Amino acid sequence: MLKVALITTGCRTNQADSSAIRAALKEMPVQFVAQGTQADVVVVNACTLTADADRTAKKAINLAARQGAKPILAGCLATRLVNSNEATLDDVLIVPGTADRNQLISLLKKLALGQQPQDVEKTKPLELRTRPNIKVQDGCNHSCAYCIVPSVRGPAKSVAVDQVKAAVLEAAGLGAAEVVLTGIDLASWGQDFGGKTVFDLLDALLGLNTGMRFRISSIEPHGLDEGLFQRLAGHKDMCPFLHVPAQSGSQRILDLMNRDGNVEKLEQMLRLAKQQIPGLSLGLDLICGFPGESEDDFEQTVAFV
Repeated sequence: MLKVALITTGCRTNQADSSAIRAALKEMPVQFVAQGTQADVVVVNACTLTADADRTAKKAINLAARQGAKPILAGCLATRLVNSNEATLDDVLIVPGTADRNQLISLLKKLALGQQPQDVEKTKPLELRTRPNIKVQDGCNHSCAYCIVPSVRGPAKSVAVDQVKAAVLEAAGLGAAEVVLTGIDLASWGQDFGGKTVFDLLDALLGLNTGMRFRISSIEPHGLDEGLFQRLAGHKDMCPFLHVPAQSGSQRILDLMNRDGNVEKLEQMLRLAKQQIPGLSLGLDLICGFPGESEDDFEQTVAFV
């Protein structure tokens, strides 16, 4: 039995990827163990959005090596290191790939079967999180100046409706009370399916009548629309929740960031959301200290908030 510690850093999309990796290995002689316990292999499914994220991943890799485990670096950081031809980490196996994790899954299967156990005990089912993440989209077609994600996750790609519905029904069957729909740019869902929109996906999932609640993890400003607000306000299975990466309340800084969108329009849409969605919980991402930001730009962001 191969003991694997799977450490995940970063966004909900990365968390959903780790859940998919576990599911793909459920019939293999693999036992997933908690971080910090004795493991044969430590996989770090790592974010690379910030320097701090890189340090966190490398610290976990170094600790695994000191404890005698085989360290494997995967995820966005691994993909960036390979794509940029940066120096590899000593004695660390780097497995790139984000949208497609088959290379990592294949490697873990080979390591597990290489042990050739006499009596293979199937891995115990994972304890279901009461609010599991379900990835419905990956990648991004935008090019924000501060963001490395498109270069490691590639262009926007939607998960097929039937595949998402199957994941939702599985979660419902296991007793989940709520699922979080996650992706890098959820608002782009369906653009590669002949002009469908994220509203089509929501309608299909709500039509399953599972009784679970659906929460949208994060949606870019270009995805704010009255159609979305109507669904959040009008269906008991939708959580009245919006998390929006606004990034700045200064149009000048948004332009420097190479962000699409307009501060005035965003403010109008957020006010409309508050009016139309009873009990709305609203969260914003904001970047302070972006290169070139002046005191006036900062005050504009404060006023926006």
